[in-house]
Amino acid sequence: MKRELRQRVHYSEDYQRWMVNQVEQGNHSILELARAHSINAGSIYKWLYKYSSSLKKKDLLVKQKDSEQEKRKALEKRIAELERVIGKKQMEIDFLEKMVEIGSKELGVDLKKNFSTKPYSGSGSNEESTPTS
Repeated sequence: MKRELRQRVHYSEDYQRWMVNQVEQGNHSILELARAHSINAGSIYKWLYKYSSSLKKKDLLVKQKDSEQEKRKALEKRIAELERVIGKKQMEIDFLEKMVEIGSKELGVDLKKNFSTKPYSGSGSNEESTPTS
């Protein structure tokens, strides 16, 4: 089986700049251009680093579609709503703790530590009433 060598292709600077421009304007993704023009995506990345006005080596190019951006905004809105609810619940907890503290002072009983005492039955004796049969 004979193996054929691929012919080496050299792209002009104008062509390379055009490809970079297509990516920067958001017309096409790097992968789309690579597939459409049968070019290695690595070559396009090299051209981006070489000719891009905004992208430099070690910069990360993040491209989001509109739907991803909308989803991210919705998630950020949900996070803000949950943080608001948590803040409200924390205020309620603080209020209730303050009420227990005030009640403890007025009654002279530590309500926080006396949670296991038997409830008052109203009969005057502390013994449990058992039904007689």
